[in-house]
Amino acid sequence: MPGASNADLDVSRSRRWLRLMDHATGTETLYDLQTDPLAKHDLLTDSALDEDARKEVHVESDALAASFAEWVRASLLVAASQPEPVEVAHP
Repeated sequence: MPGASNADLDVSRSRRWLRLMDHATGTETLYDLQTDPLAKHDLLTDSALDEDARKEVHVESDALAASFAEWVRASLLVAASQPEPVEVAHP
């Protein structure tokens, strides 16, 4: 996404799907890497999809978002449980 920094993006993927969430713009995109390996065609904005395909796209996007949120939660728990170095004054 042009103009986005690493801090602005959440990226999650499965073997088939790639989801990008740009927090700077509030833009979410989803790509089907089986049919679009270069991630050029955003399925969330594809008006040509029928209702069933649109539902599938949103289910996949929501699943990836939930998976990413769980990964963040687990990462924070691990980081919080790590001991922090403490400076010890030597006489």
